[in-house]
Amino acid sequence: MYYPLIMRKLVVFTCLISIAAIGCNQNQSAKSTKASDTTARECYNSTVAKDSAALELYTVNKKITGKLHLMFAKKQHMNGEISGVFKGDTLYGDYIYTLGKGKETFKNPVAFLKKDGKLYQGYGELLTQYGRTFFDNKVPIDFDKGFVFEPIACK
Repeated sequence: MYYPLIMRKLVVFTCLISIAAIGCNQNQSAKSTKASDTTARECYNSTVAKDSAALELYTVNKKITGKLHLMFAKKQHMNGEISGVFKGDTLYGDYIYTLGKGKETFKNPVAFLKKDGKLYQGYGELLTQYGRTFFDNKVPIDFDKGFVFEPIACK
């Protein structure tokens, strides 16, 4: 009768030790991930005729976030946030922005081609499905029509 009770206690003790060891390993990997997180900051400006744009990007673990301000001479300004990832030499993401001083937000896809240290804004055919707007993958994105962002020193 004593033997099964000792075995159950031994099994429970072994499980508790295993759980503690797994928990310690997860904390170690979380610490090493945080230590390897690096933030890179890049700033860009662009001017086309009387229109201008400012772009500030942050890179953390290959994910891009940042701010994009588009200032137009004949249209309302657009101010907002970008989030996305690089796929090869192209940044694909979403731009959540407001028009002028409005409070209503809009969301559109964005694409920037990185070439020769510059970022070329892309324009493409947009589709909306289930409330989500995205680039039509059957039509190539044109990187020759948009802003060309030159790197500048961040302020």
